[in-house]
Amino acid sequence: MRGRFRDSPYSYQFTVDEVPPYLPLDWFSDHFTDLRTQLPDATYRDDRLLRRGASLLLAELVTGLTWPECAEALDVGNGVGRYTLNALGRRLTENRLGPAFTRAVDQVAERLVASAHRTNYANRRRRMARWSMGDTHWSRVFEELPGLARMRATADHRIASIIVWSDVTRAEHPRCPIVRKERGRGNARLLTFRTSALHEADVGRGERFRLRQRLSLYATQLAAACDQNVPLCVSVRAIVAEETRTRLTAQLRWP
Repeated sequence: MRGRFRDSPYSYQFTVDEVPPYLPLDWFSDHFTDLRTQLPDATYRDDRLLRRGASLLLAELVTGLTWPECAEALDVGNGVGRYTLNALGRRLTENRLGPAFTRAVDQVAERLVASAHRTNYANRRRRMARWSMGDTHWSRVFEELPGLARMRATADHRIASIIVWSDVTRAEHPRCPIVRKERGRGNARLLTFRTSALHEADVGRGERFRLRQRLSLYATQLAAACDQNVPLCVSVRAIVAEETRTRLTAQLRWP
């Protein structure tokens, strides 16, 4: 595989700091659905490669760097860049979908250019580097969710921190500083597996879904604090109230 996926036009007016390290799921759905339907036997592994690769190519478009170098710039690691280049490049080349991939990434790039307020994801990563959810907040996000009493009492509190960090930074949860610290102790794989069960998994419409919605609202407040460069303070009471109000409104709308 060559060092760059394609020649970069250097024409897009956004910076590498404004590239999310892992393409957000809604962007992926908006711009990559057609490509995915053309990819034979597509799996979740392919989705991950496409989302990683899209972010790396976005970074390449504005830097001209190789994918391993872009991966370093996005703080996902040189090895991840090399692996994604080879694995995704092989899948796309075998199925002649390279041009479709670059067209989809161009659409995302145009979306970024058109954004009135672009997010500085590098700043978010810096602000969140030492953040974790306190035990009190962990307990309070479970308020009025009696079916999750066992999870509240026994689950690893770090899972919520990893999910929120990923939502704020738009990065894969294995890149979270909490997970990175565990690599030397051999617990990182188990921690990421347990996080995956709640992060982007289908959690239905019950109390696990409600918990996930609360964590998303928690992340929204933290993201705003990062972007405004104010202290990383969150009101769990407001989050629980907003999620409960939204649920009740939805129930009234759909009897």
